[in-house]
Amino acid sequence: MQDQWLSAAKVAPAMLRKRGYEEVDNYNPSNLEAEMKATLEPLLVALGRANTRPVLSQQEARVFFVTNEARISIKTIRCLQETHPNCLLILVSAGGATPFARKEDDVQVFELSSLTHDVTTHSLVPRHTVMTQTEIAMLTTSPKALPLLPTTDAISRFLDLRVDEVVKIDRRSRGGGLAGVTYFRRVCAPA
Repeated sequence: MQDQWLSAAKVAPAMLRKRGYEEVDNYNPSNLEAEMKATLEPLLVALGRANTRPVLSQQEARVFFVTNEARISIKTIRCLQETHPNCLLILVSAGGATPFARKEDDVQVFELSSLTHDVTTHSLVPRHTVMTQTEIAMLTTSPKALPLLPTTDAISRFLDLRVDEVVKIDRRSRGGGLAGVTYFRRVCAPA
């Protein structure tokens, strides 16, 4: 289990950079295991500032490891919201969150197993890019007519894609010499 926490500590800053945060501070202590055992409080592992995506209302995001609870409770979330107002909280725990805690706004909860690797670097996952309004205007089709990508998709959660954003997906050809294919998807709420 300790290896999973160490992997997630390396992935968290990379996730913030890919979400558009320009200034990312990595707070990984040299001995993460000792630090996690020494405190019962959530442990800050990454901080992102100055987001370049205008659709995101928070300019700052903080990633915390919650190791003292099997599942994150609403009490833990409320305490963190009080100490870090106007900030996107990304919480990582071994078992996710309780059903009531999942309903909180401006809080994203990841299970440890889903954040131990960067899904965008897998060889079978194509590059996803959020399109700007000018790029969307140049499309030959209406964004409402595009196929859908739910916000619950692994790549949507990792990149923090929002409803009605349009994503360009560049898939490289695995065959020899053929050009890659570009797809477009509109992000939607889960059905």
